[in-house]
Amino acid sequence: MTCCSGRRATLNRGNGLRATPAAPPRARDAARAPARVTLHYRGPVPMVLPSPSGASPYTLRAAGQALDVDAGDAEALLRTGWFVPA
Repeated sequence: MTCCSGRRATLNRGNGLRATPAAPPRARDAARAPARVTLHYRGPVPMVLPSPSGASPYTLRAAGQALDVDAGDAEALLRTGWFVPA
């Protein structure tokens, strides 16, 4: 007579589930990277503008400056009238 009534053998066989491998780190990091959009600043003065999404602020030095912004910020920045799509 066994002490575990055969339960140990059942546990050793497993439950039939297999772990699926995770995606390679580069693929996961690329999927999380925010999309970027290029806008042109047409405002009259240099300024530091906070990011609408809370990311790092955007530093604007002159009219016509090309600025790469997060895709999530682009719509809000375009509504200001100070930016045009590149």
